[in-house]
Amino acid sequence: MTLLDEIYAKLQVMPEEDKKVVTTMAMEATKDLHWIPNFGPQQDAYFSEADCLLYGGEPGGGKSQLILGLAFNCHKRSLVMRRQYGDLERLIEDSLKIHGSRDGFNGSPPPRLRINDDQSIYFRAAQRVGDEQSTMGQGRDLLGIDEATHFAESQVRFLMGWVRTETPGQRCRTVLATNPPLTAEGLWVNTMFAPWLDPNHPEPARPGELRWVISDEEGKDEWVSGPDDVREVRGKIIRPTSRTFIPASVKDNPYYAKTDYERQLDALPEPYRSLLMGGF
Repeated sequence: MTLLDEIYAKLQVMPEEDKKVVTTMAMEATKDLHWIPNFGPQQDAYFSEADCLLYGGEPGGGKSQLILGLAFNCHKRSLVMRRQYGDLERLIEDSLKIHGSRDGFNGSPPPRLRINDDQSIYFRAAQRVGDEQSTMGQGRDLLGIDEATHFAESQVRFLMGWVRTETPGQRCRTVLATNPPLTAEGLWVNTMFAPWLDPNHPEPARPGELRWVISDEEGKDEWVSGPDDVREVRGKIIRPTSRTFIPASVKDNPYYAKTDYERQLDALPEPYRSLLMGGF
């Protein structure tokens, strides 16, 4: 039984008056939200304080929805990426569903959705290595890369360089939502998130635990002890940024958990079944 099932079961046996009170409180608390995360890993990811979050590991965990939910609820200027433009279609459809209309949507390449006067979502692709450079200088406080292991590491690192804001108090973050890599090009994820994904890492991290990292003189990751463990690199003081990994699967998604989707995933041919369903 999932947490959502447990809560629903408790609600069913509550006295009607108590049930009305709980329902009213829940509706009041979420009335201004466009989107609400599912209980479990998606909710943990939504509230994670990591500067860079890796989310997923198996199909069906609500990865794309997490990116869109954060864009609508928490951010001013969001850049949502897929490797190819054709793969953006479902993301755009879902964003318009959350938005409730096509008002503010411009489908001319690159597509963009103006949610209101203060919020916009930009949809981009970078099929060839180097295409990501067309976003140079275009700051965004949310970078959401869907199926991140389809991208080359150089593309991801470059795109992360322009996660910034001019708005005081605005949270900035990167979300790498992805299944495990199907090709060698995506294996960078195992190194970038080694404390969670490398079984031989000397100091393994728990899901959702923050770890801190800087880029050394050669541009490689150096894991440090915490947010105050600053380093001097080429005469400049470098402050660490935080990373974490939160795994999720179809079992964590109430919209899929009671459908036939998991059986369809189990019917995938090899090696795709083992790669996609075996986690990182």
